[in-house]
Amino acid sequence: MHQRLAVVTILTLVFGACEQAMAPQELLPGPRFSTTGGGYTAIDLGHLGGDAYITRSLGLAINDNGQVVGWSRTPSGAVHAFFWDGTMHDLGTLGGAASQAVAVNTAGRAVGWSTISGAGSSPPYRAFLWDGTMHNLGTLGGTSSYAVAINDAGQVVGGSQTASGQWHAFIWDGAMHDLGTLGGSDSYALAVNRAGLVVGRSRTVSGAYHPFLWDGTMHNLGSLGGNDSYAYDINDAGVVVGFGRTASNNWHAFVWDGTVRDLGTLGGGYSFAWAINDAGQIAGSALTASSGERAFLWDGTMHNLGTLGGAYSSPGGGSLWDLRMPGTKSINNAGQVVGRSRTASGGYHPFLWDGTMHDLGTLGGDDSRAMAINDAGQAVGSSMLASGESHATLWRILTPVEQVQAIIDLIESMNVDVSTSLIAKLNVVTAMLNDGRTGSAVRLLDAFISHVEGLRGNKLTSGQADQLQALAQAALDQLSA
Repeated sequence: MHQRLAVVTILTLVFGACEQAMAPQELLPGPRFSTTGGGYTAIDLGHLGGDAYITRSLGLAINDNGQVVGWSRTPSGAVHAFFWDGTMHDLGTLGGAASQAVAVNTAGRAVGWSTISGAGSSPPYRAFLWDGTMHNLGTLGGTSSYAVAINDAGQVVGGSQTASGQWHAFIWDGAMHDLGTLGGSDSYALAVNRAGLVVGRSRTVSGAYHPFLWDGTMHNLGSLGGNDSYAYDINDAGVVVGFGRTASNNWHAFVWDGTVRDLGTLGGGYSFAWAINDAGQIAGSALTASSGERAFLWDGTMHNLGTLGGAYSSPGGGSLWDLRMPGTKSINNAGQVVGRSRTASGGYHPFLWDGTMHDLGTLGGDDSRAMAINDAGQAVGSSMLASGESHATLWRILTPVEQVQAIIDLIESMNVDVSTSLIAKLNVVTAMLNDGRTGSAVRLLDAFISHVEGLRGNKLTSGQADQLQALAQAALDQLSA
């Protein structure tokens, strides 16, 4: 495990990400919509003009208003922070070449880091707060700083170099405050809750890294027996989750609610807790006895969330060494979990789990990830297009009318003999929904599902029938909720 996960993860995305150039393609004029299975739509958020790169943009965080932040390549190839509210806005930089936004609060204030003017391949960088203008939050006396999270009160947390060159956790509330350490040389903040309680990791006097909780004083939360631990997230009740080394040197997820508790694994050697909601439900990943990594939900018991047919799933961006960011919320307050899973065909697709794992679909390619989810059930991440490049993507639930139209579009693409009668029935459903006759629409959709079942193996293949029934059932479920 790297000592400086937050710094390494953030900067590797820009300074360490070497991508192959692609032939220039026309910049998308705006968001594109792709209907996926299960009643969701994938919205292509576009990019800032970086046509020569495979990964052109990535959405990292979303607030409850559906505003998205992340990073995108520009025409020059530089990485810039963006804010999306229906249009992708370039947030610029603090004078350097690169910036990245990693978190956004309900008011639409975004935080992240930006390089400042400086020579060399690793120029200084600073934490920023964007509220329509990008503000340099400064440092604790050193050269560089970065921000990883912001709460609805506008308090920002992250890490900064001190005058002596050490990294210390900070909280910013109009001024940057040094949170100190647990007696060792360095500390790193990773999350902040509504009350301004901060969690992260710090080196102790012995040189070990322990998780901390800061409430005006930095408290050592202990360990699982090993010498390396992270407090990764905190909910509004002050319950902390993270992961640490055990006495046998394995990584195990933990929860802290006054004492540290080992959450165990799914039968394999390791587990990680990535996020917690206000109900105390925890999203994480763990190794199974068969050596496959699986996403889990912990609510007193660790539940294996399964996969989309392949041998792997994980909440958020992926594995520890992938694109995971501190502060990204892969579970919402309804207990819905988003992430990335291997499919039966070997691709990687984004998922949403709400008791069942749903494939959120892609923008045409076979490599996508859902990083974060808000309380409205909207997810954000990135998706590969059929042409091979990857764009920031927003997934949201289709409205019932949109779901019915998706079924009509699917029937038209099937070019089957019974398309006219099926579409006529669905057009009546649409008219009923537009008139507010929900009950009648529900009954007719139920009849449509039965009609499709009667055509299975005759006018429709089993695969076609399954697709139509899945979309119709998704519309029924939403109307009956």
